[in-house]
Amino acid sequence: FGDDRPEWRETSAKLWAMVLHMMQGTPFIYQGEELAMTNRHWQPDELRDVEAINYRASHSGLAPAELSRRLDAIGRDNARTPMQWD
Repeated sequence: FGDDRPEWRETSAKLWAMVLHMMQGTPFIYQGEELAMTNRHWQPDELRDVEAINYRASHSGLAPAELSRRLDAIGRDNARTPMQWD
């Protein structure tokens, strides 16, 4: 739902954070959102998430680019990256 283009990424992230925290209930921050961490692109042989590995095995007929795009969307390995300090 956000816009990943460099000129809109920060504004888009701030607006979505505002929407999340203005909603009723208990908002929570997950997987480095407070630092605006970005997801890393994983090569198929780098995967450690069992769900992503099983998905890769069961969808081996897909084109490599499409499979990579899908694995980036469903994988949980982004939660396992070091904190992106700068």
